Amino acid sequence: MHQSLTNDAELRFVNVAEWDSGNALAQANPEWRASVQRTLHDPTLRITSRPSIYQVAVDVRPGDRL
Repeated sequence: MHQSLTNDAELRFVNVAEWDSGNALAQANPEWRASVQRTLHDPTLRITSRPSIYQVAVDVRPGDRL
C-alpha cells in the first residue's frame, strides 16, 4: 500500500501488487483475471492516470501476519 506525499492528491492510497513473474500472473485465479479484463475493457469506465508522489505505507509479503 502506498500513500501520497501530497495532501491534495485525488488518490491518497494506492495498492500495488508485485508478481514473481509473468508466468505467476498468468496462473493467477481465473475469476480474478476475468474481472480485471472486464474492468480494462469496460467502455463506460474512463481509466486515467492521476500522477502523484507516493511512499510505501505498508509492505506485506506472502506469509506475513497482519
